[in-house]
Amino acid sequence: MNTSEKQRLISEVERLEEENHLMAKSIKDLALPISEKSRVSQMLFKKSDACKKELLRFLATERGLLNEIHFFESEKAKLSDIYSQVSENLGTNISLLDSTFNDIGFMKGEMGALIDKMSMLEGEVPVKLSNVDSLDEKIAEAVKELKNMYNRMRNIEKNVKIKYYNKKKITAGYL
Repeated sequence: MNTSEKQRLISEVERLEEENHLMAKSIKDLALPISEKSRVSQMLFKKSDACKKELLRFLATERGLLNEIHFFESEKAKLSDIYSQVSENLGTNISLLDSTFNDIGFMKGEMGALIDKMSMLEGEVPVKLSNVDSLDEKIAEAVKELKNMYNRMRNIEKNVKIKYYNKKKITAGYL
C-alpha cells in the first residue's frame, strides 16, 4: 500500500469519524425532542384511555336512562288507558245516579199526592158515612196504589243495587 493510498484512507477515516460525530450530535439533538414527544404521546394515550372509559360510562348511563324513559312512557300509556276507562265508567255511573234520583223524586211526588189524597179521604169519612162503599173502594184503590208504588220502589232499589255492583265489578276489573 502506498502513501497516497494510506493518506486517502486516513482522510476517508477522518471524514467518516467527522460524519459519525455529526450524526451522534444530530441523534443527541433529536433524542430530546423525541423523548419529549414520546412522553407527550404517552400522556395523550392515557388521557385518551380515560376519555374512552368516561365515554363508555356515559353511554351506559344514557342507555339506562333511555330504557327508563321507554318504561315510563309505556307506564304512562297504560295509566292513560286506565284513566280513560275509569273516567268513562264514572260518567256512566253519574248518569245512572241522576236517572235514579229522578225516579226517586217522581216516586216521592206520587207518594205525597197519595198521602194528600188519603188525608182528604180521612177528613171526609165522618161527613160521608153514607158513601162507605165508595170510600172502601177508594181506600182499597189507594192501598193498591201504595202497594204498586212500594213494589216499583223495591224494583228501582233492586235495579240500582244491581247496576251499582255490576259497575263496581267492572271498575275493579280495570284497576
